[in-house]
Amino acid sequence: AVVSTQSTGGLYIKTPRPRETFKTFTTRMTLKDMDNRTEGLIVDGTPCLISEQIGWEQRYPWASHPPYTNADLIRYITPDAKIIAIVRDPVERLWSDFLYFDQGEKRTPEMFARDVAKEIERFDLCLETRDLRYCCYSDQNSLRVELSLGIYICFIQDWWENFGDNLLILTLENYHNNQLGTLLDVFDFIGVSVDKDDLGRFLKSSQIENERTKSSKIQGDMLAETRLKLRDFYQPYNLMLARYLQDNKYLWGY
Repeated sequence: AVVSTQSTGGLYIKTPRPRETFKTFTTRMTLKDMDNRTEGLIVDGTPCLISEQIGWEQRYPWASHPPYTNADLIRYITPDAKIIAIVRDPVERLWSDFLYFDQGEKRTPEMFARDVAKEIERFDLCLETRDLRYCCYSDQNSLRVELSLGIYICFIQDWWENFGDNLLILTLENYHNNQLGTLLDVFDFIGVSVDKDDLGRFLKSSQIENERTKSSKIQGDMLAETRLKLRDFYQPYNLMLARYLQDNKYLWGY
């Protein structure tokens, strides 16, 4: 998430709204919406902001990696923005992502195993002629099995170098184990006062979003050999992240 705490005219969206295009959003958010508001928070929660850099290879064919990233752009436009990144065990993230974008295909553990093997082979071939950063940001990465998104060190380093202490990194596992404590840390990070008891009551009454569908639950878990293959692939990159952030929780136990 990108949180800007600058004086911006107090751009607020108070209630959930259907998805809309940027054009309809800007049309709706007229000057009238900003009357009598001098300060506020603007929050963007686009997940792909942390890693996506579409088309850079075509625009800059001479470059060995992206000349700039979303972290550079946001730093330039809103240098005081606060960034929140949520990561999880990259093996489980990849399996969850594979099922979430099923689109009626009825994806199976066997399909996942085949796709993972192909993408690991393709990524390793990329590393034979290019460096890690090029391969992580490459448009050649599969959109079906987004293997490179779990190589967090590649992306986190770009954001840390731009924002330093204005970057808060959370793990999904810690959030599941301590929702209240994690959210209190988030509100403290962005400078918003909340009542702990009110927040606790809100969490108890809230519902989980984006749970696995019944059809995906029928498929069960990924194959054991696929999990081992992915753990072997991600382990050195998890170690790089743990050393960079000086925290062994990013090893995820393997």
